[in-house]
Amino acid sequence: MIGVTHVVPGGLALVRRHETATNKDIWMVTNVPAGTLEPLPAPQTTHDVQPYLSDDGSCTGWVVVVPGSGPPVLEKLHVLPVTGGAADRVLDLTPFGPNTYEVVDLDGKSGDALLWVSQPLPGHLLALGPDGNERPSPTIPPRVKPQSHTMILLEHGVVAWDAYQEDENYVIGWDLDTGTGSHKVPRGSSPTAVAIDPAGRYVAVSTTTSLNIGNTKDTVVVVRTSDGQEVFRRYLSAYNRTGVAFLGHEYFAYSDYGTTHVLKIE
Repeated sequence: MIGVTHVVPGGLALVRRHETATNKDIWMVTNVPAGTLEPLPAPQTTHDVQPYLSDDGSCTGWVVVVPGSGPPVLEKLHVLPVTGGAADRVLDLTPFGPNTYEVVDLDGKSGDALLWVSQPLPGHLLALGPDGNERPSPTIPPRVKPQSHTMILLEHGVVAWDAYQEDENYVIGWDLDTGTGSHKVPRGSSPTAVAIDPAGRYVAVSTTTSLNIGNTKDTVVVVRTSDGQEVFRRYLSAYNRTGVAFLGHEYFAYSDYGTTHVLKIE
């Protein structure tokens, strides 16, 4: 089995090939000019590790368990060049305590790394320089309980949304150069997709009913980040599971079953 797990600008992609006979993963990166898949250098470990591809595709980050540690289990971040031929750079995570670390951003030029730290709840971001020392981290919007897959990191700031809510409304929050605010999803619905325009002016969210009864419709909402005001809303049939995207600075698109609607941003 083979699948793409991460794509960066320029067409480079991280690819995992799972060998069912041996239950092992082989990690590769696309070689766009040659149209081939190249194996990735990987750190020595007996644990299942998923790498993260840097923004420019030049290196990968691997969070690896320190051999012989545990309990509690301690970890290190290994940064390896994609082309091989150079030693890996190891950042010690043990000074920040035993925890679960996940790479969410890796700058191939500066060597800076950003990790999601799961504990204490609701989690937080940890920024490290190439020397392994802590740097100022982006701020998670208040009143939001995200996980690593429910946030968007931008040069303008952070957009994040609740990963799970049982009895409360889901909240999408942002802390951006254009402003700080939040949008509350009506109870009984949860976010399906979230997007932000390149300038950080608008946040779009589509919702789907989380109830098995009633006739709650799906929605598509666009909110202005400077003041939190809605500038666009559409109601769609239930279980549409709509995708949303900003196409550059001028257009916004959302799907409605087999149709994609494109609107010009005024």
